[in-house]
Amino acid sequence: MKRRPARVRGRRKGLLLLTGSCAIALLSMALLAREAFLKTAEPTPEVLQAIRLLLSEDSREEARGEHALRRMGTSIVPQLRYFVRKVRNEADRVDIVLSDLEGKGTADPGAASVSTNSFFHAKLLECRELSRKGEVRRALAIAEAVAVLDTDGPYTWEIRRLARRSKERLVAREVLEPEIESRKLVCEAGDKPEVFFRITNHESRLAQIRLEKGVLGTASMSITRFSLDGNSNREERMLRIKVPDNVEAILIEPGKTWEHAVEIDTVDAVPRVGIVARIQIEGRFRPTRWTVESKDENLSIRMPRTELWIVPPGEGELAEKPLEMLTAALFFGKLEPFFTGGQLAVWAAEEDPYLNEKVVETLIGNLAELDAGRKAIAGRLLNQATGQALAPEPARWKEWWGKMTGSKTSRS
Repeated sequence: MKRRPARVRGRRKGLLLLTGSCAIALLSMALLAREAFLKTAEPTPEVLQAIRLLLSEDSREEARGEHALRRMGTSIVPQLRYFVRKVRNEADRVDIVLSDLEGKGTADPGAASVSTNSFFHAKLLECRELSRKGEVRRALAIAEAVAVLDTDGPYTWEIRRLARRSKERLVAREVLEPEIESRKLVCEAGDKPEVFFRITNHESRLAQIRLEKGVLGTASMSITRFSLDGNSNREERMLRIKVPDNVEAILIEPGKTWEHAVEIDTVDAVPRVGIVARIQIEGRFRPTRWTVESKDENLSIRMPRTELWIVPPGEGELAEKPLEMLTAALFFGKLEPFFTGGQLAVWAAEEDPYLNEKVVETLIGNLAELDAGRKAIAGRLLNQATGQALAPEPARWKEWWGKMTGSKTSRS
């Protein structure tokens, strides 16, 4: 019997060892991938709702979404990880089709391209954070630089939008600031709300606004109505912000403010008792052209949203303090003030996490003692305030609230 040469036997042994090492490495990678997968979980409807709010272009909804996610705590990390991976995988599939349609093939991008995109994405996140902190000038400088360097990348459109909004904010803060404001937050049905368009010249030089047919800008007005029986509806109306047609220019002295009444029709906003309405107005300052001394600008400027609430006759004074109105209605057992105070308190708490917690605590703490009518109203208010889709059952709400406050306590 022939014996194989020692070199051949050694080579085969080495090959077997190498194959075994590869198998162990592949097995380790598979186990790590499986472990990473197990650390994800499909998002619940509540988490998905909070994510949708977080991704909204509306800054108020974005703040509500972030607050809701942070409030849920570390227990939702697997769900957020699942969402992020799913979005990335879907984006990759779209990118493959896009590359194919553009004739670039489906080859993987080079390391340099990936590194560049990662850099631009990091800069986008930095700009967002600077903008959130109010450091608008730095955000604008970075965004404009990235927009010059990255003309057709995946983040170009967003960085351009961020640059545009940052410039608008800077102009409004340092040069010319347009805004729409209601004299009163709460009006009674039948009253005529006083709404004004106002422009402030922050510069040390004269501002001149040139007009065509008196038009200063446009605005949209939404009217959302809520009723005692749980029905709601929403309508949109367009407003033109204008002065008489024969006015061709408006001059504003340095440091001065000019204002003009805006006509809005709210006669049918609250047609009867048992309904409250929320009116929100936002728009753009868009004259023919405006200048500050010799500096000519043609930038339209977004005006921040303003709102007012319409309540039934006789409830206006109490509704100025909605949480107190809600608490008093609980004590005296009055249905309509309970509904009005509760709905206005939910609206007031949208940008105030502390007030939101007080509203939720008040409603959950009294839920078991309410009659059927007020319990149904409290359930709808809790759904709005928390984003949860629970039925108005005291035990379920107390259990959920205990988890929320418990997780909050453990993180503090």
